[in-house]
Amino acid sequence: MKRRKKSKPRAARPRSLARANRTSAQAEKLRQARIDTIRNVAAVLGHETRNLLGALETCVQLLRRNPHVTGEDAELLDIIQSGSRRLNEIVSQFSTFGNPKARKFEDVQLHELIENGLALLQRDDRCSSTIAVSRRFDAFVHNIKADREQLAQVLWNLLLNAVQAMGDQGRLEVETHRVGKEIKILVRDTGPGIPPAVLPNIFEPLYSTKSRGIGLGLSIARSIVEAHGGRIAVESKNGKGTSFIVRLPIEPKG
Repeated sequence: MKRRKKSKPRAARPRSLARANRTSAQAEKLRQARIDTIRNVAAVLGHETRNLLGALETCVQLLRRNPHVTGEDAELLDIIQSGSRRLNEIVSQFSTFGNPKARKFEDVQLHELIENGLALLQRDDRCSSTIAVSRRFDAFVHNIKADREQLAQVLWNLLLNAVQAMGDQGRLEVETHRVGKEIKILVRDTGPGIPPAVLPNIFEPLYSTKSRGIGLGLSIARSIVEAHGGRIAVESKNGKGTSFIVRLPIEPKG
């Protein structure tokens, strides 16, 4: 009895492939147009709002010098100052997104930069004192060529997202690994996780699941990482936490 030969899988039809490529190109074109629009709005918003915030902060400081401002009046000043600082953070994110700075590459001690970010985080009132922090640093990871300020911003966005996802309790884990000519940075939390339907959109500008979020932090982080020749990814399971993985070349090209 002769054995039947297994049929080879059919190659993708050229027309289907071309159609898929056109669809992908159109989607990327629309995405870039949306980003350009947001950047233009962000540039105007940042310029106009910063002047008003500066004047508001000066007024608050002058009023605080008045010894007669006490009780409810002092509490109202606290509310104004807290609100203006929050608004300043929002404007700063829009300004960064709307007018990204030129990169200045230098030797950066990665572990020192992470420790600085963790120290700031643990002094921030958005980080619960009951959250445990663990580090697992690769001894073969030393300096990396990067823009120090921009890389610090990426780390800050990921660390802050992690503690905000956990709320009052949880564990924040930060790891580094050297993989060939790349450095891998892992930021993991033990929060509730990100729903599968949300995952594809979290790096998109102005997309946020937070009640007070504006949805630019992760978008800015991705832009910075890609500008360094790297890539960023996310893994998450409901009820089991979220991991952000950043891969950066030790020596960026160009």
